[in-house]
Amino acid sequence: MNVAFRTVLLSGAVIIVGYAMACGGSSQPSTSPTTPPTTVPTTNSAAIASDAALFKLVSQTEPFGSYSLFPNADAVTRGTLNGSTAHQPMVRVSMNAKALAALQNGKLPSGGTFPDGSIIFKEVQTNGATMIYVVLYKDSSNPRAGNGWLWAEFSPSGSVAYSIDGRGAACTGCHSLEQGPKNDFVRTFERQQSAALPTPKVSIAGDSALFKLVTETEPFSSYALFPNADAVTRGTLNGSTAHQPMVRVSVNAKALAALQNGKLPSGGTFPDGSIIFKEIQTNGGSTTTYAVLYKEVSNPAAGNGWLWSEFSPGGSVAYSISNRGAGCISCHSLEQGPKNDFVRTFERQRP
Repeated sequence: MNVAFRTVLLSGAVIIVGYAMACGGSSQPSTSPTTPPTTVPTTNSAAIASDAALFKLVSQTEPFGSYSLFPNADAVTRGTLNGSTAHQPMVRVSMNAKALAALQNGKLPSGGTFPDGSIIFKEVQTNGATMIYVVLYKDSSNPRAGNGWLWAEFSPSGSVAYSIDGRGAACTGCHSLEQGPKNDFVRTFERQQSAALPTPKVSIAGDSALFKLVTETEPFSSYALFPNADAVTRGTLNGSTAHQPMVRVSVNAKALAALQNGKLPSGGTFPDGSIIFKEIQTNGGSTTTYAVLYKEVSNPAAGNGWLWSEFSPGGSVAYSISNRGAGCISCHSLEQGPKNDFVRTFERQRP
């Protein structure tokens, strides 16, 4: 399998992972006159004898545009999981009705597996463009199945990046880590959010809306200081002298709740609605600029999942969200930035 992608097969289910899944609506399975309406039909797995047949299944016969987004997970999130960097930089994961019907409150029942005919579909994305479809199709008795799944990767046009003939040999090692074995080798369950921290409904459509959010709706004065870091410190970081001479960094409750002992969990990211707020100060302690990071992965103005902006304390725009982080991301991608969801203040933390 190409190291840039991974496909997971689940028993009786098909899972496809790709770069830019366009639709996430749930579809209702069709029923024949002799099938009770409440029964989710099993796809004719006998037809899946080749990569072409699987691609046709997820693009025409049972098109992924009709699938539901993976429940209780961000629509688009970073591809990193603990032990895996296979699908980068961003992914969008959905599932067909057969797979969705196997879940209870968004989870597989304890000891349960996906039924044959299940599909897990992942779109691997770069800057919002889908580059690869990763598909898991559950067909336990298929001679090409690995751990009960057909594993495949395709370009959006149908070119084969990883064939079902590989039987998941390059994929199952990662899918067997962490919670994979108890979740029928589907690791997207590890991306699910706590019901106590729902993704906010806020959508930031302009600089003025973001300034209002951090000064009125959810004012930065209510934020907590960045944990385990000095309240005010010099703005220099290795590779960057952008914010000088002094900075004070704080986080809102949403961002703080994502941390464990002041750190992001390995492979973790901040959830949508997180705010990292930096006050740039003079040596005398006067604040001259607000530098704001607001997490909203699906926002068209986002760069690497964040809205990037800078304001004067009076609200004048020094750097607009419309730039999508150009000029900022290169610094935030240095040192520990990539493993910390592009937030480099973790490098300022005390031991």
